[in-house]
Amino acid sequence: MSRIRANYLGDSTVTILLLGSCTHSRRYIDWELKTSLRQGAYEPNGLLGLTLPYKNGAAHLPPRFKENWQEKSAGYALYHSYPTSKEQLREWIEKAYSRRTTHAHLIKNSQEMHKYNRRCEIHQVTH
Repeated sequence: MSRIRANYLGDSTVTILLLGSCTHSRRYIDWELKTSLRQGAYEPNGLLGLTLPYKNGAAHLPPRFKENWQEKSAGYALYHSYPTSKEQLREWIEKAYSRRTTHAHLIKNSQEMHKYNRRCEIHQVTH
């Protein structure tokens, strides 16, 4: 955890999670989310999830992200479809940044880290 913080997230303030088809099942995604939400010696990162354009605004959420997100921006994490402008992205990043202090009490980060990748939950379309 400390190595992820020091080597990859050290000077970041917001973690942007790009959600594709199997993002929810990747252990390294879970590790970075756990580190981003870590409190104590560090101030947690804001957390912003964005679905990639090909996902049409819908994706399976990683369990740790899902635990910290609630509809209507009631949780710690923010979740949106891919932005349509740089101004919209900037607004979302600033909102995620401010939630580091205003919503930190809502962080849920107690679950164990994934040791392995999990099964991808993509549903295959059959013809």
